[in-house]
Amino acid sequence: RSFRQLLVDPDVVEERDDPGHAWKCCYAAVEQQQDIEPFQFFIKARYGADVHVGMGINSGYVSAGNMGSDKKMQYTVMGDAVNMSARFRPANNIYDTRIIAGEPTFFIVKDVMELRLLDKLLAKGKTKPVTIFEIQGWKPEAYMGFKKDAGVPASVLARWSECPSEKIFGYHRFWHRKEKDFSH
Repeated sequence: RSFRQLLVDPDVVEERDDPGHAWKCCYAAVEQQQDIEPFQFFIKARYGADVHVGMGINSGYVSAGNMGSDKKMQYTVMGDAVNMSARFRPANNIYDTRIIAGEPTFFIVKDVMELRLLDKLLAKGKTKPVTIFEIQGWKPEAYMGFKKDAGVPASVLARWSECPSEKIFGYHRFWHRKEKDFSH
């Protein structure tokens, strides 16, 4: 479909567009954080170093593809939504969070994700503040609906089978805290 059709009829979605893109991105970020936290414990126990990983998620129209010149071509993503998500990532240090999402993403994922209102953030180069939310995790009933009969993925079983003991303790601490925080 042409760009003009999308401007005239915003309900027109191209076949390659994934209507579940926002929740899949949020789920992937939460699952990555679940694996990063034990890794942090492992690095601290083995090497004495602290590691922090923050993520920024935003929804909106972007340009994606191979861009550049004949001499140097690179796949990239550009647009205001990308720039805002890049601004959210370092904001994790300010708010002591791990995953921050913008308001456009909030409205798409609020039924399947646990979100906490953080603040209004005035990003560099912007005149209007943006409402930001912390993604805390998924709602159990929604997650189980998406993962029905999936079982434990083979990639997770492989990681667990070769997991160092320091990381096992990290997983234990992580799940113990999550159970305490969310009562499930």
